[in-house]
Amino acid sequence: MGLESKNYEALTLTAGTYNSSVLGNGFSANTVHQLYCLSTGIANITAMGGGSFVWSATTNTSLDIVPSNVIISGGTFIGFRTKNTGISYTPNAF
Repeated sequence: MGLESKNYEALTLTAGTYNSSVLGNGFSANTVHQLYCLSTGIANITAMGGGSFVWSATTNTSLDIVPSNVIISGGTFIGFRTKNTGISYTPNAF
């Protein structure tokens, strides 16, 4: 069984710390999978699979990553994730 997802949802990420309660837990359809920089800034990112790095982002750049933690210390970013409709379905078994 799964949940239907459609479109994308944009989360505005300004100065602060964001963890799985906002970014998603990596198992749900609502997990952030891309970060986009609206205004030049710095983000300290921890990847869901491990490892961390600092992204000195410039305006209109993006990064494909599933983060478990993001600390924004400057600039404005958007996190994109699929939007879960809440409708469940059962795949056909063959």
